[in-house]
Amino acid sequence: MTVELELTNEEKVAKEYFLNMFTALHKPCDVGTGANLETRLPPWFDAVKFKRGQQFYSDNRFGILQASFCSLLMLMADPKGLHILEHTGKSSTTEAARKRYVSTLVHMTDWYESELAPGSKSWKSLSLVRRMHLSASNSASNRNIGFINQMEMALTSFGFMGFPLIRPHLLGIRYDNREDREAFVHLWAVLGFMLGIEDQYNICLHRLEVFKRGQQFYSENRSGIQQASFCSLLVLLADPKGLRISEHTGMSGTTEAARRRYASTLVHMTDWYESELAPGSRSWKSLSRVRRMHLSVSNSASKRNLGFINQSEIALTSFGFMGFPLVRPHLLGIRYDNREDREAFVHLWAVLGFMLGVEDQYNMCLYRLEVVEVICQMLLRYIFLPSLQLETPLFRQMVITIVDAFADYMPFTSYESVMFLTRRLVGVPGYQYMVDMEKEQICRRLLSMQELDGVLQYMETRDGYRQAIEIDKVRLYHVKDLNSPSLNAINQNFLTSIESIGGPYTEKSNNELSIEELRQNSSKKHLRELLGLKQNQELVVTLIENDSEWSTYLNDDKLKQLSERDQMYVKITIQSLNWCYSTIGRFVNEWALSFILYRIKQLRGK
Repeated sequence: MTVELELTNEEKVAKEYFLNMFTALHKPCDVGTGANLETRLPPWFDAVKFKRGQQFYSDNRFGILQASFCSLLMLMADPKGLHILEHTGKSSTTEAARKRYVSTLVHMTDWYESELAPGSKSWKSLSLVRRMHLSASNSASNRNIGFINQMEMALTSFGFMGFPLIRPHLLGIRYDNREDREAFVHLWAVLGFMLGIEDQYNICLHRLEVFKRGQQFYSENRSGIQQASFCSLLVLLADPKGLRISEHTGMSGTTEAARRRYASTLVHMTDWYESELAPGSRSWKSLSRVRRMHLSVSNSASKRNLGFINQSEIALTSFGFMGFPLVRPHLLGIRYDNREDREAFVHLWAVLGFMLGVEDQYNMCLYRLEVVEVICQMLLRYIFLPSLQLETPLFRQMVITIVDAFADYMPFTSYESVMFLTRRLVGVPGYQYMVDMEKEQICRRLLSMQELDGVLQYMETRDGYRQAIEIDKVRLYHVKDLNSPSLNAINQNFLTSIESIGGPYTEKSNNELSIEELRQNSSKKHLRELLGLKQNQELVVTLIENDSEWSTYLNDDKLKQLSERDQMYVKITIQSLNWCYSTIGRFVNEWALSFILYRIKQLRGK
């Protein structure tokens, strides 16, 4: 009778790697000649963590070098490896061995002490060592000794980092800081990659498990993450340029077209979350297809002078999927008490972003968790909070089309109700129904005037966004009819007060206005045109002077402006998300979501 072993998650992952490592016996360390080898950083390279790993070496040099010497002797216990060493002729005499291992020591210290960048000592050293390995492997293979395989490369990496990691107490190495040790492992994951170790055999690269943990985080919080994704769609549509490109595709112009388009988007997204990410898998094919579609749409839009889809917009789209689950989980019924789960979710989107074409320098998910959270908060304050308040006619038309498209699956929804839920999620004042006010904090001012001016130069062509941003104040927008009695009274009082101070008010001519006043007038005019305001409508702007004043504007007054039916829908939706924190509530929500997803997938299959 076979007894099934009870293993921890860590033991399961280690066991999976150990068994997989033996498949590397038939994979050479590299193929071809040294001339065709490409030296590059891995897509998951973390410069901060890499440097911290180098610092760990610097703080523990004596012990790490002692471990490396012992590891050299241990690796020589492999008869095949010993034959290859003998074949090279570089260890056969005392003088040859001295030169060889002094050279090895110099290479290793370069990796530990030099900045890893193209042209640096460590970069050149890694390229040289990789070519030497390939040359020795080819030569040994030609003499029927056998090539250097991926498993041997993986075991060699253990020789450098294994003992400092698991036997530090015998080497005088400080091991009380987990992040230092993780950084040292990351350093060797990068070095292993650059020396030619494939990811699946890289002993220091546990990222696959992290990716799977990110998928598990989705599985355990599907209702909240799907709700966040739907709201994020509306947030992203608030970008006028993106909206015009979306309109240009013709895939959202009618209810039926929108239904098929966003059903397809939902199916793609669930594939990414639920399917194994490997060549040929559903998620792999889906990501490839979506990236090609983005490129096709971008090229088409560029030809029609709408502008191409840029890296900034792709990066902001990744926020749409992971931003709200990360910084507003309490409004979505998402469990957020486990840091490692949230880190894994961020890593998942770092990988997905990379595969969708986000360049590393724009991939916000490549930073550590705390940094990603601050980035998301900045995006909310400086971009999404103002832009979501600016409803253009095209935006309203597009959102209504989307709402109508999903009416069969999400009955009782309306434009007004989904906008309320979305603005509540973003944190727009007036939408704080059933929220913890202590968590309704806005990101403090983090940009200087000079830095913001630089940002605004890039945003010149992004209609609406440039006008919405304010350096040290947050703007709240509200459209009012000028024939409103209350507003007429305000206007009359305002005019009276002006006349009492210095006579009737006379508007300045353009020649009398300062450059800043001209720019403000131009922005106001542009916003009026963008929002399609009528002659009897005025855009009222409230400036919040500081962060402490922010809390005075937080309330749920906007809920009362909804119809009774919409109020009921909003309350039920919010309550159902809160139920996710209970076992029964989670079960009910998961059942309902599974049914909706099943119906949507059926639609896509038609």
